[in-house]
Amino acid sequence: MTFLPREILRSISRLVLLNFILLTANAVAFGETAPQEENQIQSAQNLIDITIIKKKDSIQIAIVADGAVGKYNAFELAGPPRLVFDFFGVEPLWSHKEVSVKHPLLDRVRIGSYPEKVRVVMDITGDKIPLYKIAKHQDTLVILLCSASKEQAERVDKKVKIPPGRPAHLETVTRPIKKGPLPALPPPEKEPPPLESGMALFFKSFDFGGHFSSKVATDLNEDNSVEDLYDFRNHLNINLESRINDTITLFASYQIKYLLFKNTDTDDNFDPDFWEGYVDFSFPNLDLRIGKQIVRWGKTDELSPVDNINPQEFEEFFLPSLDERKIPIFLTKINYYLGDFDLEGIFIPCFKESHISFFNSDWAGLDHMKEAVERSDLPWRFKNAFESVDVITDEPPKTLSNSNFGLRVSRTFDRFDLALSYLYSRNMVPTVESAVFTGEGLRGISSLDELAHIFSSQDLSAIDNTDITLRYRRMNVWGVEMETTWGEVGVRAEAAYFRNLTFADAGLSKVDKDLLYYVIGADYTFGENLYFNLQFSQQIVVNYEDLFYQEEITNAFNGTINKGFMQGFLVPELYFYWNTTDGDYYLNPHITYKHTDNLSLILGVYLLGGDRETLFGNFKDNDEVYLSIKYSF
Repeated sequence: MTFLPREILRSISRLVLLNFILLTANAVAFGETAPQEENQIQSAQNLIDITIIKKKDSIQIAIVADGAVGKYNAFELAGPPRLVFDFFGVEPLWSHKEVSVKHPLLDRVRIGSYPEKVRVVMDITGDKIPLYKIAKHQDTLVILLCSASKEQAERVDKKVKIPPGRPAHLETVTRPIKKGPLPALPPPEKEPPPLESGMALFFKSFDFGGHFSSKVATDLNEDNSVEDLYDFRNHLNINLESRINDTITLFASYQIKYLLFKNTDTDDNFDPDFWEGYVDFSFPNLDLRIGKQIVRWGKTDELSPVDNINPQEFEEFFLPSLDERKIPIFLTKINYYLGDFDLEGIFIPCFKESHISFFNSDWAGLDHMKEAVERSDLPWRFKNAFESVDVITDEPPKTLSNSNFGLRVSRTFDRFDLALSYLYSRNMVPTVESAVFTGEGLRGISSLDELAHIFSSQDLSAIDNTDITLRYRRMNVWGVEMETTWGEVGVRAEAAYFRNLTFADAGLSKVDKDLLYYVIGADYTFGENLYFNLQFSQQIVVNYEDLFYQEEITNAFNGTINKGFMQGFLVPELYFYWNTTDGDYYLNPHITYKHTDNLSLILGVYLLGGDRETLFGNFKDNDEVYLSIKYSF
């Protein structure tokens, strides 16, 4: 594999930053002009009606105005999943309105009026936003939600209908979406054709889909001879969903990973895995899901104190998004709908830890130290002693007494979405029970001479065949979540109180402390789709004493800025994290080009900094530029 010279890569990273600044500045200064429609009619002043057409596998929502629908913003929100539409320059004929839908795809529609816009929120019934299409006539915006495959989607226009008495011509409009690729098209009016095999006797529908992503990344700095100057990561997910009847649905997902690093010399870089697999049972007031799945609690973005159900993949540290880091686990989830309350319970029979690399990776806790020692001129007794050190995880036995469970109650009061939760689980990030070395840790060692000095102060006979032992301790987590709107600003917050978390004190002895961790955030859309999201987080250790690697109060900011151009097909975006207490930071400026609804190209840079003993400062030598391709089918 041939790679560009390092100076050119640095120039590319600067170019990404410069393009982001220029595109954002242009958006602030000039905005975007909505495309002009043929046969222009007078601009709308009011939203006058909302009509809903329910069908078995789809639902259509038509938002009707008294003139031409002008500027609007459409985007997705997660936790819980929602579709949001902001209409600017209009007023509704009602101050606030809520339409109860109770459809398998859509629970309800909420309409709120604010000084400069009307916000329409569509609360999705399930855990994921279904396939949907947005179509617009001059005075009507139609949103169609469906459960469909790609093959069924080719004749979607036949299914989008204008309310009676209105012209039949529709103009398809693609709008920027905040997260992820633009959705695939929904299905046609007709049911899918019968399956060619005998499976048609058992399944009412059978859908196939998935996505493929490929990313190549290269370090901006060459630090030593054993680091991974580049890596090549490929992920293929294949999804199968079949509906047996109106009550039972089956879902299965298979993932194949192929990873290639500079220093990879084994065949372990090919990793096939059964990813998700569950069965859904749907009843009038109850939903039950059993199997390997991902459950998301909380309402804030990226930093979520309440979201502690699924383990995470830290193979690339915190570079992938929170949703991409989630690892499915086997559990049972039940939702019971009692009036306006949603009661959710989960039961996890077996513990699954987060994946953390310890050796032979740029993102490992102990970096490439074993390789560096092996290739060094250190005396053989040092090499043998260090080679014998390993990491042992003390996982709890798979017994009923080690199972985990959680309860969550949610309800909407006026414009406030509130939830309370309790989780009895284990910390999926382990506690060090015993270790060979003390002090700052091997990542704080700047040279092999310094490592040799540490070894010289140790009893090498005691180091031989000694392991670093990790243990996953019990934790109790009480959580609260809130989401609302304040004028034109969306506000989200959540807090979690952790009982008896284990820390290391200044002498590296284990101590149990309670921790309060909360996040409060707000998002706002300026002008034509310039989106800004800012969050503040704080961790407070109760009954604090001098701890290793943990201050009494830790403050941090994180957020996102993005802007859609070319009707959302070109999106510059910046994600940032800044720990104001420790001084470390993480920046990810990137530009996404959506070639089609299914194909996206992403060019970006990862920049990390801070003191060596801080979380992100530990990895500040790993700045990299990357190119990613994502395709959904």
